[in-house]
Amino acid sequence: MHLRIAQPALSSQIAGLEAQLKTQLLVRHSRGIGLTDSGKALLPRAQDILDRVEEAVRAIQDLGKATTFEVRIGLPTTMTGVVALPLMEAFALHRPEVVLHIVEGMTGHLQKWLNQDEIDCAILYGRKGESLAAVAGIGHERLVLLGPEAGLFADRDVLAFRELASIPLIHTTRDHQLRRMIEQCAAERQVPLSFMAEIDSLAQIRELLLAVSGHTILPASISFDWLRHGLRSWPIVEPELNILHYL
Repeated sequence: MHLRIAQPALSSQIAGLEAQLKTQLLVRHSRGIGLTDSGKALLPRAQDILDRVEEAVRAIQDLGKATTFEVRIGLPTTMTGVVALPLMEAFALHRPEVVLHIVEGMTGHLQKWLNQDEIDCAILYGRKGESLAAVAGIGHERLVLLGPEAGLFADRDVLAFRELASIPLIHTTRDHQLRRMIEQCAAERQVPLSFMAEIDSLAQIRELLLAVSGHTILPASISFDWLRHGLRSWPIVEPELNILHYL
């Protein structure tokens, strides 16, 4: 066994320990050095002390290590491009122990994944002024009409909600909260909306808008990206349509 200590120093430490205990621990004989009865009694106790010290050191060192855990958060496809990067930067700066998993999806899918515990939390939609139990409102956003830049309303700056009755819309299926909210607003104001196509993919909705000069109603945040693809947005007034984002 290599103790990494010089023999004179080791002999001095043993002599000091024997003096403190007032008993002999080691004895020399023809075969080398052996333990006395006192030494044999001390050995397991000394080993137990050393084991406890090592355990205490490991426990203290583990406290200094960052404990990581995962959080799975769902973001609506309409918000991912705006929220995902700032959210990840904020977690990296303020909560580095959190491994953040961002899951993108339509709101209907996000609600389903929440119910099935496949994600921990999600940003969903609600109507402004609506009472939502056990959730936290984190902001609101205006809905706009999106369509071809050179289409029917090229000379208009805003559109009244009642004018949407004359426009065949392209939107998601009714599985998704935003579609149901739009239909509820229309029913409350007796505005008969019509839908020419239903697609549960924002990328495909955008392509179809361009292909058939169609229109859709979505949160204003998505229009910042879509305007680069030859589309335009019109604020909706009379009334202004807003949605609440809640977590």
